[in-house]
Amino acid sequence: MRFLKLPYETTLKKCIISGVLGALLHVLFDAPLCTDIKPLYPFDINPFYRLISNSSMYKLCTLLFVPALIFYIYTVMKFKNDRINQSS
Repeated sequence: MRFLKLPYETTLKKCIISGVLGALLHVLFDAPLCTDIKPLYPFDINPFYRLISNSSMYKLCTLLFVPALIFYIYTVMKFKNDRINQSS
């Protein structure tokens, strides 16, 4: 995470949680858009397909990006301030 300027220590627990959440959220965000996604596998149905329109899903993703970006900027600034305070 040094590339993103974020303090982060990798642990097996963090990797497992991140991987599982990432996979589940990816399926939930793709399910309303794609017919081939089967979120309730082994059942061959997708009850989320066309639940919301494609344009609404893209707008939702764009809206969710804004608070994520604000959180990222806040975290980087806090980390930099903490490093400055520790070195003085």
